[in-house]
Amino acid sequence: MTAGELLREARRRHGVTQEQLAARARTSQAAISRIERDLVSPTVSTLATLLDLLGEELELSATPIDYGHDRTLTKLNLRVTPEERIERLASWSRGRRSCSGVPEAEEAFDPKPVLERFAEAGIDFVVIGGVAGGIHGSSYGTFDIDLAYSREPENLEKMAAVLRSLAARPRGAPAEVPFQLDAETQRRGANFTFTTAMGSIDLLGDPAGAPPYEKLRDAAIVVHLGGMPVRVASLDHLIAMKEASGRPKDKLMATEYRTISDELRAPHEA
Repeated sequence: MTAGELLREARRRHGVTQEQLAARARTSQAAISRIERDLVSPTVSTLATLLDLLGEELELSATPIDYGHDRTLTKLNLRVTPEERIERLASWSRGRRSCSGVPEAEEAFDPKPVLERFAEAGIDFVVIGGVAGGIHGSSYGTFDIDLAYSREPENLEKMAAVLRSLAARPRGAPAEVPFQLDAETQRRGANFTFTTAMGSIDLLGDPAGAPPYEKLRDAAIVVHLGGMPVRVASLDHLIAMKEASGRPKDKLMATEYRTISDELRAPHEA
């Protein structure tokens, strides 16, 4: 029921005309008519006031949405450690090798050694995208690693050095096209997609839907891979980024992340 229909039905239940309600609300009959015909959308406060003038109270409620995700699978994912969840992502990738059309770089995808390499180099980064979702317990697979990163000069130097050690090249660019991988190149850009000896790596200095990097980093969780601490974007920020992308798959993943969030809170509420 729309706000206009709600108001009209309440007014009729009390035998009040539009003119009478307008007099009580110190407005015009035309204004009431526009609301009831849904030509304008009143604020919650305005609608509550009009209903109060009729002797009724506006009640708002919310009902949980069943997105259709398998909560049993989500619970199973949450029973294992973040490190084991990363290994599942690699297993999923290996399982796709038999599929036709999967690029060789994607077949070799294993996020754990890449994240360990970046962490060992002291790079200031936060894992986002599908790998971050997998670490939180998502069942969706992915073929690349998405990293948000600090734009500080020293951090760019460290990152460029690691990327050079991985023989990184811009993904999709012809091999003969010259590309100088250094801190200055990264300073002049923000978002980069690379093919490397350890799979596809996307570096996002300005990921859509993300807050400023400092806020993203402060809200991140910390997991330990090979004894090294690695920051992973919070579920809330992952949801915001997936929603911002607008793609059907990402919006579907965002609903799964909300389901995971519910499951993580459930034991505490119990």
